[in-house]
Amino acid sequence: MVEYQAAKACFFEIFLMPLAVIMTSTVYYRFLFMRRSARHDPYTLHVFAEFRTATASENRPVTRQ
Repeated sequence: MVEYQAAKACFFEIFLMPLAVIMTSTVYYRFLFMRRSARHDPYTLHVFAEFRTATASENRPVTRQ
């Protein structure tokens, strides 16, 4: 009985856990994509506009005068 439980736990760790992680990340990415493309939610528009502004300022090269 103990060997069966250990085999079942190994099966879960080896096969099902990576699958669960991949599925969760894919679903969450799709959720964020749909939230970003929503045009009727002013809060979402504001948050993603702030995010674009923050990331755009990080990517600009620093010019010294």
